[in-house]
Amino acid sequence: MYKNVKDSWNQSLTENIERSLSRQAIINFIKQNDIQSLVEFGCGLGNTTQFLHSKTGIEITGIDISKSAIKKSQKKYPDLSFKVDNALNIANDAHYDCFF
Repeated sequence: MYKNVKDSWNQSLTENIERSLSRQAIINFIKQNDIQSLVEFGCGLGNTTQFLHSKTGIEITGIDISKSAIKKSQKKYPDLSFKVDNALNIANDAHYDCFF
């Protein structure tokens, strides 16, 4: 999907990310529970991954099953960690404090 469509889920609309109740809730959860590391499953183009990192400063790894989405994420946010994987392999990421 990410090969043929530039932004299939309108992920580049930052106002959608900033106004999202789920994003605000996870930021509050991170801060209230002293979370130091997080995995975001289904990170797509990495915009939410970057947003969460910018608001909390914690270690975040974005994971998606789409190789092309991860490639675009890595190019757009080279200082963040992204990898191709899926939630079935959650045990590989057991050292993280939180999963989103």
